[in-house]
Amino acid sequence: ATGAGTGDPTDLTAAQALAILGLTGASYSEGTWTPAFTSLTEVGGAATITGRYTRIGRMVYFTVEIVAVVTTAAVAGTTFCDLPIAAAQDDTCDTVDRTTNVGIGTGVVDSTNDRCYPAGWAATGDKIVISGKYEA
Repeated sequence: ATGAGTGDPTDLTAAQALAILGLTGASYSEGTWTPAFTSLTEVGGAATITGRYTRIGRMVYFTVEIVAVVTTAAVAGTTFCDLPIAAAQDDTCDTVDRTTNVGIGTGVVDSTNDRCYPAGWAATGDKIVISGKYEA
């Protein structure tokens, strides 16, 4: 099959590639959500928190970005946010300081409560990124 009009049979549109893999309809989705955090310390006002996700089959991949007004801080095992799609299996998530490009640690995706518990971090004004995957 010819793809996006170049005449090259390897140049497939996203829809064509998904159809070949048998991933159509509810098997593939992507979008954004505003993660609701509990026990996230925000100094100077509410941080800007954005989330993106992609679902391919039963796997969900997500990324959360936190940009502080002044600082944010989190306590491992206490701070958590909701997931974009209900989880069927526990998994892990990674937390990094995107400003310094330093890894902070690994947290937990909790399928019982559909939550992400990121690794904790000390008060910082740096951009924090949390990313993970899990089975839906």
